[in-house]
Amino acid sequence: MINFAIEGFTSFTTNPLRWASYFAFGLDGINFIYFIYIIIQFVVSASNFDFKYHFMFFSMIAISTLIAFFIGVLGEYVGRVFDETKQRPLYFVQSLVNIDEK
Repeated sequence: MINFAIEGFTSFTTNPLRWASYFAFGLDGINFIYFIYIIIQFVVSASNFDFKYHFMFFSMIAISTLIAFFIGVLGEYVGRVFDETKQRPLYFVQSLVNIDEK
């Protein structure tokens, strides 16, 4: 039953593929706030500040952000290919007004 729910959720939408991009932007915002925190701590307590651990953590978050962003870009392409392989028409004509049917 859970498998049917997952199949129904992923078969009709590309939103789960887009979540990686949203995650990357959120992680980038958190990383920017953390960078501001590092700068403030460095200015306030320059002598007692252990920069290497903060820089390592900042770098790991930055690399994770880049990876999540590129996964999001790949997800967008996969979603577009998925939509094209369904071969659905762009629109449906319900009725014709003032046009001769051929």
